[in-house]
Amino acid sequence: MAHRNLVATNKKLFGRTIFKSNRPLVETQQSVAPRIRQTQRQLEVLEREALVKRARAKGKRIRGKVRLSGNPTN
Repeated sequence: MAHRNLVATNKKLFGRTIFKSNRPLVETQQSVAPRIRQTQRQLEVLEREALVKRARAKGKRIRGKVRLSGNPTN
């Protein structure tokens, strides 16, 4: 585990000062947003791969940027 900068609090436990990390416990929106975008992109890629696989199973040829319908009936 990485070293964290500790800050003394005004509290004591058994006569010893309690320290806490100076980093926030909750993730900020700036640190979460890139991962959400990345996860969304991964899901889109997986979904497209599944659609291509389904179309190829029906004998269709997929070349380049072909629009694929998410509807399994066509």
